[in-house]
Amino acid sequence: MNGKVHVAGSHLKDTETGEFNLPILRRDYPGEDFAVVTFARWEEGYVTAKGNPASIRAAADLARPKIRLVNREVGAGSRALLDYLLIQAGIPTAKVKGYDRIAFGHLTAAYAVHAGEADCCIATRAAAQAFGLDFIPVQSERYDFVIRRRNLDLPAVQSFLDVLMKAKLRRKLEVLAGYDTSQTGVVQA
Repeated sequence: MNGKVHVAGSHLKDTETGEFNLPILRRDYPGEDFAVVTFARWEEGYVTAKGNPASIRAAADLARPKIRLVNREVGAGSRALLDYLLIQAGIPTAKVKGYDRIAFGHLTAAYAVHAGEADCCIATRAAAQAFGLDFIPVQSERYDFVIRRRNLDLPAVQSFLDVLMKAKLRRKLEVLAGYDTSQTGVVQA
């Protein structure tokens, strides 16, 4: 993490432990002293057109010749999840039409499905709901904010954490985005 970044969001799953963020931070940033504060949990899975007309249920379905995918950028948790699912199913990425077509963000990916430009993407349930699309859950993810401990006392960081703890924000996240905020503000490490 760049020294000028005070708060960074992360929802990367460690494939060995199944845990989010902490093992990756320990591996990629040895010796760094981070506070990891939970933002929310959400479901991520396959987003398809209403009624799932292409009958997409699993990664193997993405290799069918007529199925068009829209993917996420390298480094996105959704892309990491897709790559993991394809490896588990023994599907080479070259067999997935649209694997190299990139959408930046859950909503952008879901919009591509809504607009008929793709049959499927990996995104959050909230993104699917925003466009009235079908959602097939794959996993629940924890999204955390990562903060260097030496930056915790900065006024901007304190203001950010104060907003995070407000019940009004938590209610909006639950109602509008369908996020689980039961651990919002909990320090994981």
